[in-house]
Amino acid sequence: MVSWLEEIERREAAARAEIGELRSLIEELAGRLAEREAVLSRLEITR
Repeated sequence: MVSWLEEIERREAAARAEIGELRSLIEELAGRLAEREAVLSRLEITR
């Protein structure tokens, strides 16, 4: 049987891993958004 402390540590590790994944996804999406905004800006200037 797993102790309550081990269970808390397991949950903390899982939460930290998910946070890391989400931060990576946010960084990727922010970069993609900036690229698309730059494209749109150039198109608007051209028009």
